Amino acid sequence: MDKENSILLVYGGGGHSEQMKRLVEGLKANPAHRKLKFISICNRDVKKPVTAEYHYVKIPLFKKNFMEIYKLPISLWNCLSLAVKLSRSNKVKYIVSTGPGIGIIFTLLYKLLGKKIIFMETWSRFYSKSLTGKFIYYWADYFFIQNETLANIYPKSIYKGRL
Repeated sequence: MDKENSILLVYGGGGHSEQMKRLVEGLKANPAHRKLKFISICNRDVKKPVTAEYHYVKIPLFKKNFMEIYKLPISLWNCLSLAVKLSRSNKVKYIVSTGPGIGIIFTLLYKLLGKKIIFMETWSRFYSKSLTGKFIYYWADYFFIQNETLANIYPKSIYKGRL
């Protein structure tokens, strides 16, 4: 990979993936962002990755089935090693996450490396915080909500409407 300015996209399946797809399409349509390289990292349940120059698939960090908790250390190690590899081989300017939990590891590491963190709380949240949102809210440089009803729960958030 060449060392040009990059945006790291971290997302999961379903609505997370659709939101990221809409965001990337909007960014790529803007002439000011045409020189940016997009790198995507998603959970393995994503059916079709967003348009990105490089794409990586990782196993989810958290499963609803707690019988698979033994996989957590392996998953953490894989995420950390990929994050270090990407930080060495790219000029990552921003990390953008729409959740889920896989975004926490990348957010923490890149925040420690001085990168800007952008998080978008999922559009399916109206009255409660997501698990990832609860954590990343304190680390994010820009925390976007897609429903105005969340403004009371996330007082320092930015409301821009839905993607």
